[in-house]
Amino acid sequence: VHVGKAGLSEEVVAQVDRALEAHELIKVRFVAGREGREALIRDLERRTSSSSVGSVGHVGIFFRPRADPEKRRIEPPEA
Repeated sequence: VHVGKAGLSEEVVAQVDRALEAHELIKVRFVAGREGREALIRDLERRTSSSSVGSVGHVGIFFRPRADPEKRRIEPPEA
C-alpha cells in the first residue's frame, strides 16, 4: 500500500484494512517526512486496529491477527 502526499484518505484506510485481513502482515510506503510519517503511522494504527511492528526508511510494517484463530498464519511471539 502506498500513502501519497494527500495522506490517509478513507480509501487508503479501507485498502490497508483489506490488505491486513488478507495477509495479517503488510508494508505501507509513506511519502511524508519523518515527523509526518510517524503521525500517519499512529493514525493508521488507530483507524485499522493494527500494530506498527517496525519501520525502515519510508516503509512502515503493520500487523493485525485475523479474527478467526483457525485462519491465522502468523503467531506473534510471547512477551
